[in-house]
Amino acid sequence: MIKRCGVREVNTTRKARKNFLILTLVMAVLLVAGCAPYVSRDEKEDIQQKMTAYLTSRYDKEFVVQEPRLVGNEGLGYNLFAAKAYPKDQTSLLFNVVWDKDGKAEDDYLNKRWTKEGKKHVESILKDIYGEDMLVVYNNFYYFGQELDANLNELKDLNYADLINGHGATLGCHMDYFVFVDSNYDKKAEAEKVYKFYDEYFKKYGFNTYIVSISYIQREYKAEYVERFKAHNYETMGFTREEADKLKSEKIILNTLRFSCPIDKLSQITKPDDLISKFEY
Repeated sequence: MIKRCGVREVNTTRKARKNFLILTLVMAVLLVAGCAPYVSRDEKEDIQQKMTAYLTSRYDKEFVVQEPRLVGNEGLGYNLFAAKAYPKDQTSLLFNVVWDKDGKAEDDYLNKRWTKEGKKHVESILKDIYGEDMLVVYNNFYYFGQELDANLNELKDLNYADLINGHGATLGCHMDYFVFVDSNYDKKAEAEKVYKFYDEYFKKYGFNTYIVSISYIQREYKAEYVERFKAHNYETMGFTREEADKLKSEKIILNTLRFSCPIDKLSQITKPDDLISKFEY
C-alpha cells in the first residue's frame, strides 16, 4: 500500500533534515571556510581512530578513514572534523563522516551505498523511456535519519532492491537529469514521459520525499554536456543558478521541469497533464 505525503510524512521530512544537518553544515562551511586553527598530527590521528571505531561498531565491518580536516569559520566556529571514508572491501565507495567536539558522529555510508546500487535501476527505467536522449547528472538516495537509527540492525545489511521493495514510505530521492531535445519539442509529450518515470519509480515504491529537476537541452549540445557531467559520478547537482540563467538566455537550456514531494503530493499527480504546469516556461 502506497502511503501519501500527509502530516506524518511532513514530520518525517523534518526528521530527515535533522539527520543531514551536520553533513549539510560541513558542506556549507567548506564553501566559506577561512584558515582553520592549527591541529596537531596527534589530535588528527586520535579523531581518525575514533571515526574508524565508530564506523566499525555501527556497521560491523572494517573501514578506512582518510585524514580528518577541521572545518568551520570564524562565525560558526571550528567545531567539526570531516573526513572521507570507504569500506575496506569496496574502495570505490567514498562517503562522508563527521565528528564534533562533543563526540557525536554522523555518516552517510548507507545512503551512498544504496545510491550506488540503485544507479542501474534508475537509469534502466529512464532509458526505457528516453532511449539515449537523457543523462542522469545527480542522484542521492536516502533513508530518513530517525528511522534509520532506530532500525539500523535490520537495515544495514539490506541491499537496494530489498530496501526499495519494503521501505518506500521512509525513502527519499533527490535527482537531476538532462533531456536532449529539438527546439520544437512537444511539452505534452515530454510531460507524458516524466509521468511514466514518476509512476514507475516514485509512485510504485511509495517514496516519502523526492525532489526532481529536469533540464531540457538543445540536442546539438548533447556530446558536450554528456562528456562534462558523466565524469562527476552523480555528485554534482546540474548547473549553478548563474550558469543556468546564462544558458537559458542563450537558448541552450530550452526549459526546466521540477516537482517534489511533499509539495507535489502523490495524490496530486494522477496524470501527465498535472505535470505540464511544472514547466518553467
